[in-house]
Amino acid sequence: MNNSVLKNAWFKICSIILMLLYLFHISFKPFPYVLRTRLIIALIGVYFILRKRKIFLNYTIIKLILLTVLAIFPILISSILNRYFDFWFVQNIVLTLIFLLSSYGLMKLLFYYWGTDFSIIDILKLIVYAIAFHNLITTLGFVFPSFGSLINMIQNQDENTQLVINSIIEFQSRFIGLGIGSFFTGGVISSLGLLCSAVLIVQEGLKKKALFQIFIFAFIALTGLFIARTTLIGFGLAIFYLYTPFISFSKGILRTYTAKNRMLLAGLFLIVLLIPVLYFGIAQLTESSAFVHAFEIFLGDGGSTSSTEHLKSMYIFPDNFKTWVIGDGKFIDGSGYYMGTDIGYLRLWFYYGVVGSIFFFFQQFYSLFLIKKMANDVVIDKFCVFLGLFIVIINFKGIGDINYFIFLILWFYVLKTQRCTQKKIFY
Repeated sequence: MNNSVLKNAWFKICSIILMLLYLFHISFKPFPYVLRTRLIIALIGVYFILRKRKIFLNYTIIKLILLTVLAIFPILISSILNRYFDFWFVQNIVLTLIFLLSSYGLMKLLFYYWGTDFSIIDILKLIVYAIAFHNLITTLGFVFPSFGSLINMIQNQDENTQLVINSIIEFQSRFIGLGIGSFFTGGVISSLGLLCSAVLIVQEGLKKKALFQIFIFAFIALTGLFIARTTLIGFGLAIFYLYTPFISFSKGILRTYTAKNRMLLAGLFLIVLLIPVLYFGIAQLTESSAFVHAFEIFLGDGGSTSSTEHLKSMYIFPDNFKTWVIGDGKFIDGSGYYMGTDIGYLRLWFYYGVVGSIFFFFQQFYSLFLIKKMANDVVIDKFCVFLGLFIVIINFKGIGDINYFIFLILWFYVLKTQRCTQKKIFY
């Protein structure tokens, strides 16, 4: 009995660490910079393909791959007509296919150890706990600078990113995470964690377990805010998820989340918010660069921040019909972004126009549609709708490509469906 419990605990810990390595796509020294953890996990996918000696694909995945590859055509059209070849998004297409393979390898491994009783709630828990664990590491790295320096030393970063990180560590202006878990992308991942956490709060029946999930939610929200203020988008959508009806148009279901814990959620969030204040001391924390950066939106006049003002200055729109339709074929201009804008929609429009942007977004929304269709669950239906809303909103700030996250959920349902089908045939 004890051995069984220890084995189960060990599997859970390993699964959380594996999920963390996948989500945060880390490059460790002394390996080459390009050899990041998702690429290594993709080898697990290759192993399972070779082990079975048969094609792992089904019709759903084949359509998704074709849709991904088709996105190369608007790139080629823009490049040829503009006579300028910036193949940044060709690289993105290749990486998307690798991430599809990597997420397959991760899900296949999880099913291999956990069996058919593995549920979508288990997957969401692994995602949430992995993000919470990552944010705990970033918090400890900020509280204990020597630990933060150690975390920084074991990772590969490009030269420009390393210069920024060194400056942030020196002035302690924000939390620095592992791999892609810093800056804008770190806020995106924390936001995704909050949306997953909201689902877990809704699904949890026992009060004690619900309390634990609320605590995790509050922890990710707070620490994510110190990583990037983008986390506020995920926080707002997660709260909206909790207190809006669950609707299934196909089944005619309308169900509301009657939150016995509404006040508890708000109260606990405030308590968690006070923890760093009590730890550092009110004066020390509120005067720190990290606090000012995280809460500038609340401290500034009219809810504005230096970054939002800078963001407004980057709303530079195409000034001719050709650029609107097929773009200028440019993503990078010298050492910076083309036209000096970091806005997701504008970077896409300037690169390959509205036509190319349709391919970029359609693939993500098509994946969400497939998940909704296979899940046949009103809670997951709503989760997919909110992921879609997140994609729409996040691109007003930066490029919101969350395929790597969506693929995890998609592969869960594909593999679950295959296993259930095989089980029925066997019996």
